[in-house]
Order: sequence, then C-alpha cells, then structure tokens
Amino acid sequence: MKGSHAILYIITVLLLSWIVQIVLFLGILPGKWLIFYMYVPALTAFFFFFIDRKPFSDQIKLFARRISLWSLVFAFGYPIFWLGIVVLMGYVTGLGQINFSFLPALMSFSFWGVFGLTLLTGLPSMFGEEYGWRGYLLPALAEKRNLLASTLILGAVWGLWHLPSYYIIYSKIGIGNPFLLTILGMITVAVGAFPYTYCFYLTRNIIPCVILHGVYDLAAGHLFFGTPAMNGLSPEVPGILTIYWPYAQVLLIITGLMFAFLFARKFSA
Repeated sequence: MKGSHAILYIITVLLLSWIVQIVLFLGILPGKWLIFYMYVPALTAFFFFFIDRKPFSDQIKLFARRISLWSLVFAFGYPIFWLGIVVLMGYVTGLGQINFSFLPALMSFSFWGVFGLTLLTGLPSMFGEEYGWRGYLLPALAEKRNLLASTLILGAVWGLWHLPSYYIIYSKIGIGNPFLLTILGMITVAVGAFPYTYCFYLTRNIIPCVILHGVYDLAAGHLFFGTPAMNGLSPEVPGILTIYWPYAQVLLIITGLMFAFLFARKFSA
C-alpha cells in the first residue's frame, strides 16, 4: 500500500464526508438517508485501494485473517470498561447522578434482546467507517511512520471527520455551546483512536474493530449515558448515569488520554 496516497485519502474523505454530512444533517434529504454518511470512508477507501493497484486479495485479508479470542474479548470488553470508569467517576465526583429508575430495565431479557439486535443491525454502518479508517488509512500511514504517529494523525482526521455532524446536532438539541461541544466531541474521538489501533494490530482483521465501534456507540448512547431528544433525529434515551454532556465529554477525554498513554507504550514495545 503506497503511503504517499494516505494524505490524498485524508483530503478526499474529509471533503466528501463534510459535503454529505451537511446535506444530510441539515435535512436537505429525507432522514432515512442519514446513516449513509458513515459509508463515505469505506467507499473512498475502496477507490484508493484501486488506484494503489493492490490486488483484491489484500482487501479480502482484512476479513479473512484469523481472529483471536483476545481481540474479540477486547472488542466487547474495552468500551464497557472505559464507559464504566467514566460513569463511576461521574458519580463519585458528583457531576452525575445514577438513574435508579433505569436500572430495572437492565434486568429484563427484552432490553438486552433489543440491545443485541440494535448492535447487530448497526454493524454494517460501523464497517463503513472501519474499512476506511483501520482498513486503509492506518496501514497506509504506518508504512512511513510508527504506530504512535500514525494513530495521532488518524485520530485527528477521525475527529475532524465528525465536525459538520457534531456541530449541526449540537446546534439543534440546545444542550450547550455547539462550538465547545463540537471541539470536545472531536477530541474525544481522537483520543479514542488508540484502542482501535491496538485492536486492529492484534489480528490485522477489521472485524474486531467494527464490533468495538458498535459496542462503544451503542453502550454510550443507550446504556451508560442518558441522551436528550434530538429534533427530527431521535427521541430521548435513558441511561445509567444522568450527566450534563460536556462533563461526560471531559471525563471521556481525561480517561481516554490515560488509556492512550498505556496503548502508546504497547505500540513502542
């Protein structure tokens, strides 16, 4: 894979994605098309695999390499561990309160059935991102850089990729300054790139990263944190911890940086 195309990929995927996100999140197209912005990184990556003149077998290997048990345990367990630490910190510091009325739902089979089904149906859209970020861009960057530098660059790109969607969403739901919330959100995404790099290089198969992505998004938005209603996008969703979202973002960044340091040490080893 030619590392020289990594920068061109970054420019291309950001420009295309920002245009698509603006069109979709401003409601220019019907809401049923909203999810398709997540497929732009994969479609762009497929094109760049082609212009790199790499054999199609290289793409097949992204799914066909043996998946280790530890990579699956990490994919399911790490986001639960990270978010659980944040919930604990939010409660201990008094920044958030446990939503005891939500806890009985956690004991029901119906809740976990819906949770599992939602996770399963959401994995294709997670693939849309991961095929681009970890399937193409991370290995392309790593050809000329070490894993730490590659992850820092990818994290910054991944954060910037969310810029239009975050700003438009935060402007609509009115839970704080949309500019500040967008900046915090992009930093949260950037520091979160480190466990994905670790997960990918356990097997060089993107399936564990797809699962990790899906578990994190679903657990954050439908299990650990309550999320307010988003006008025209989604209803209010309860969670274990009721917390002012900027506080949750700061806690995610602090803990994410701590874990990023540990992962960076593993990269150097």
